[in-house]
Amino acid sequence: MNTRIDLIEKSNQLIEERKYDEVIACSDEVLCINPYDSDAWANKGEALYYKGMYIEAINCFDEALKTSPNNKAWFYKADILSYNGLYDSAVTCYNQILKLDSNNGEAWYLKGKMLYLIGLWEDAVVCYDKVLELDPKDATVWYLKGDLLDNKGVYKEAFSCYDEAIACYNEILKTNTRDSHSLKCKGHILMCKRLYDEAIACYDEVLELDTCDSDALQNKGYILNCKGLYDEAINCLDKAIMLNPNDSVAWHNKGIALNRKGLYNSAKHCFKKAGYCDEESFKIKKSRRKKWYSLLIIIIAYIIYMFILILFFT
Repeated sequence: MNTRIDLIEKSNQLIEERKYDEVIACSDEVLCINPYDSDAWANKGEALYYKGMYIEAINCFDEALKTSPNNKAWFYKADILSYNGLYDSAVTCYNQILKLDSNNGEAWYLKGKMLYLIGLWEDAVVCYDKVLELDPKDATVWYLKGDLLDNKGVYKEAFSCYDEAIACYNEILKTNTRDSHSLKCKGHILMCKRLYDEAIACYDEVLELDTCDSDALQNKGYILNCKGLYDEAINCLDKAIMLNPNDSVAWHNKGIALNRKGLYNSAKHCFKKAGYCDEESFKIKKSRRKKWYSLLIIIIAYIIYMFILILFFT
């Protein structure tokens, strides 16, 4: 007969193997022995989470938390809440984790992301600073802090954070020059710093490793747009779209390039494929309106001129 410990260990192993139905069955066995077993409820909730059964998963996590503070339950519950846009409730979950462990870097990081989405940027910076106290080499958090400050218009501090993030990624790339994730992140930060040529160099390195990296192609296309190299941008974005036809950002950026080339109908098609219209797409109508207004002004001027001539010579 399996003991409670055996069943929990088996359940943990099945989670790693992604055998979620078996995890649920195994957890239910434990709950038959003890209906208040926090670990069993948490494991069952995790399996339901990965099956996309979020309401049932939250019910399990709530059961797990009734009997003992369970970090796994809090983390997964927070993730479900944030996925559904309930950022305040997610923050509450992370606060519960931090009550138990004030040095939990992941909880500080995720709480910071939620506060950023809520619009509490100062509080988000406090969370990011706490993460950096625990791990000064966390490139992602340096970038996020920089991005937040950049959006606030605090450019000097933002660029300082970007530099710290780049330094962290450079350290990683010293040991593994083929780390495409670090190259892409470094490229993105250089793009944020408007160092477009250096950013393109990073994306080119990524594309040497994998010519089918749609993210690198999309970002390179965006930068080429910024540099006014619209034909090259369109070429990159076409490749990105070919790899991922539902990439709304690539469609949008292609629309911008076409619009700036004066190809308004093609641009409009791209904006529709992107699923939304923005200021650039409205420029299509504005550009056409300007042409009609210019023509109208010329016609009116000509009529006035002819009228003056008639008055003068009669």
